Amino acid sequence: METGVYYYYHAPSEFDLKELDIIRKQYFDESISYDDICHYANDSRYVIRILKNEQRAVVGYLFGIKSLDEFELYQIAVKKQYLKNKIGTYLFEQFLKECNKLFIKSIFLEVDVNNINAINFYEKLGFQKLFLRKQYYSNGDDCYVYKIEVKEAYDR
Repeated sequence: METGVYYYYHAPSEFDLKELDIIRKQYFDESISYDDICHYANDSRYVIRILKNEQRAVVGYLFGIKSLDEFELYQIAVKKQYLKNKIGTYLFEQFLKECNKLFIKSIFLEVDVNNINAINFYEKLGFQKLFLRKQYYSNGDDCYVYKIEVKEAYDR
């Protein structure tokens, strides 16, 4: 990340959700729509967090669902022009800090076996591959299931 640049990490406003959706469309299909995101933002089981730059533009987001002491990460994405600036790492680190307040002990995710960039990103963060799910996606692609223990990740 650029030194001397400040980013704001927080839950999104209704306006922020529109910016989040623009980023979402750069990476993901419509299996989760804008309407879904708006619904999730008003459901306490879900956690949506954004990262804004100094100009207050949304540059990244993550969201998923909390169940007891576990969290399933559905999506994490960064605006394309901010890739390679460690924004995704910073966003995830901020979420890790929040996990203690949310009493989250483990984070799980699924990632397409063909998404090498995402796999490398998650492994750099410390996620461990658990197993392969055959034909997980509607197009028949397989996915890997990953897990990270929050305490171990936070202590890194």
